[in-house]
Amino acid sequence: MKTIKIGISRCLQGQRVRYDGAGKYSRICNEELAERFELVSVCPEVDAGLTVPRPPVELVRLPAEIRMLGRDDSSLDVTDTITSFIETSLPGLQELAGFVLTTRSPSCGLNSVPVKSTKGRLLKEKSSGLFAQALVDCYPCLPVIEEQALRRDGALAAFELSVIIYSLFKRSCTAEFAAVLPFAHEVLVVNNLMQQMAIVKESLAKLNQTRLSSLLKTLRESIDE
Repeated sequence: MKTIKIGISRCLQGQRVRYDGAGKYSRICNEELAERFELVSVCPEVDAGLTVPRPPVELVRLPAEIRMLGRDDSSLDVTDTITSFIETSLPGLQELAGFVLTTRSPSCGLNSVPVKSTKGRLLKEKSSGLFAQALVDCYPCLPVIEEQALRRDGALAAFELSVIIYSLFKRSCTAEFAAVLPFAHEVLVVNNLMQQMAIVKESLAKLNQTRLSSLLKTLRESIDE
C-alpha cells in the first residue's frame, strides 16, 4: 500500500508550520494512514515563502473576489503569493490518490472556513481555503477530506476505500476490485471517472462501519495477492 500516495496538510504531521509556530499532530494520519499509504505533505503558506511565525490571515469578500488578508491588519494581503504557489504546485500533485486537509485553515480548510466582509461581519461559515478549493477544482474526482471528519464512524475506512479505488482507476486496474465490491458492476458500466467516483462515494455512504471495514480488508488482501 506504500506505493499509493496521499497528500496531507503538513501541520497534521506535527510540523510547526502554523501561523503561531505550532503544529497540529494527527494520530489518525500519522499512526494509521501512514501505515498504509505514502504521505506527501504540503503547507501552502510556508511553501509559498511565508515565515513561521507569521501574522494570522482570514478570507475576506471584496466586490470582485475573495482575498486572503491579515486578520489583525487588513493591509496585509498574501493572496497573490498563495495563488502563485497554487498555480505552480497543483500540476505536480497528479500522482496523489487522496488528500487530508486541515479544518478551518484559510488555505487548507474544506467547507469549514469562514468568509468575512471588509468590516469583519461573517458572510459565510463554510467556505473552502484557497488551496483546498483549487485542489478540488483541478482534481474533481480526487478523494479529499478534512482530518476532523476522519474521526466519524466509518469515515476512515470509507476514505481508504475511495483512495484505493481511485488509484486503481487511474492505473486501469479495475479487476482488483471487480470481484470484491458489491457495487462494482454499477461502477464499471460507466465510462467516466467523475461519475464512477460519485457512485463509489454514494455507495460507501450507505454502508455501516462493520461492512466498510470488512470490504477494506478484503480489497487490501486482493491487491496484495
